[in-house]
Amino acid sequence: AVVSTQSGHYGRATLCRIRDSIPDILHTDLYHTLFESHLTYCISVWGGSSLVNTAKIWLAQKHCMRVLFGNKKAYLEKSQTCLRSRPYSNQTLGDEFFQQEHCKPLFKKHGILALKNLYTYHTFMEVFKVLKLRCPISLYEYFKISPKKEKSTDCDSALIPLL
Repeated sequence: AVVSTQSGHYGRATLCRIRDSIPDILHTDLYHTLFESHLTYCISVWGGSSLVNTAKIWLAQKHCMRVLFGNKKAYLEKSQTCLRSRPYSNQTLGDEFFQQEHCKPLFKKHGILALKNLYTYHTFMEVFKVLKLRCPISLYEYFKISPKKEKSTDCDSALIPLL
């Protein structure tokens, strides 16, 4: 879909080329600029699609996280698959060689939302804007606001969509 288009591939390739030229402090900004901007375009429309449709985009997001924030030394060592480039003691590739780095700690450490969380966030923000600004009125009319005047912390004053 969106990220697997030519512009998304361009963003990932650019990340690989310039990650060493930019200080680590700016890697989060680089991710938001070159990758997440493509990822979140119209996400509230296509983000609710099935897992089959979003799987490639999720993999592309994890790849970008590993490239920018992952263990670079381990990543580069895996590219040395030629027998001549590895010492004799490392000729046999074990299970640990084929394991990828987990991305969940990377997302958490850098405060970046995963694809499913981005979809949830953007959808809630759009619903909030409709309710606050009452615009467009055609969408606002789908919600029934509780008649309670006092503020309460329980769920009695929740908004109920009219279907």
